[in-house]
Amino acid sequence: MKISKTISALLLFVLPLTGAIAQRSANDGGSNPPPTNNNNNSNSDPYVNSKCYWTVDIDSEGNIGDKAESIIINKKKGSYAYCVVSNYPEVLNTDELIVDVYKKSGDEYKKVETKEYTLSSTTVKTTYFKYSFYEKGDYKFAVYNKNSKWINTAYLTVKYK
Repeated sequence: MKISKTISALLLFVLPLTGAIAQRSANDGGSNPPPTNNNNNSNSDPYVNSKCYWTVDIDSEGNIGDKAESIIINKKKGSYAYCVVSNYPEVLNTDELIVDVYKKSGDEYKKVETKEYTLSSTTVKTTYFKYSFYEKGDYKFAVYNKNSKWINTAYLTVKYK
């Protein structure tokens, strides 16, 4: 996906809120996160065409690399990947993403943390955030807008070298 330099410079960079970890109750996605895809054809859902996926490659011009279902990290140093959040061709219509991070334990996902990321504009159609991994496992990231409306969910498997 090619995105112009202007858009990538102004709109695509997501800045994490320093130390901002929101506490959310089990009733808003904790123990039973939302479905994993948007097959709802309702016109009332602004995120019906949204996508969330992982990549390890975003260049300096904002070009997003291939989708990744898994990454391999150094056991001692860890590594990172980018979670791409897109509502193209519609705008995301939020200036903040709330992300519930889950790690699989046995047959279910357990909530690890909640992160908040600030967007530079509400007119962004596609954005991404960088997340660092230090442990292997299966991860799920449920992404919401600033009003806790579910956008979509991304999955990633992390393995050691």
